[in-house]
Amino acid sequence: MFRLNSASPFDQIQALYRLLLIRTGHRIEAENALRQIFSGSLKKSGHETGNAEFAEFFRAALRLPATRSDSLKTELDGWPLALHRLPEPERSAITLFYLEIFSPTALGNILGVGIQELAGIIETARNSLEVQRPNSDTKWN
Repeated sequence: MFRLNSASPFDQIQALYRLLLIRTGHRIEAENALRQIFSGSLKKSGHETGNAEFAEFFRAALRLPATRSDSLKTELDGWPLALHRLPEPERSAITLFYLEIFSPTALGNILGVGIQELAGIIETARNSLEVQRPNSDTKWN
């Protein structure tokens, strides 16, 4: 099973949107990417999506181009901005890790890395975040 906890489909969709928001830095782009992922998935499958397929949605999100982390134009602030400023793959790995939707093993599978490499990526991201330390509260919406 790919889920770490009993996250509902709504929680998983929210987590997917948050990942896309961190990757793009813009709400409209994140919403458009979310629509693109669901639209493409439903066209391929021809039916409604079950919980087991959410891992594929996250893989699809990671295949979409992310905005460069050094881009000055973003709607984010606080911790979301700090996450957005990380380079890939640290940005996506730590975002997904903190969203707590997937176990570390499943997360490594989604990212296409082993558990040791995932641990290294997350450690690098944490060290970078420690240097940035934003002072405003987290705002996801």
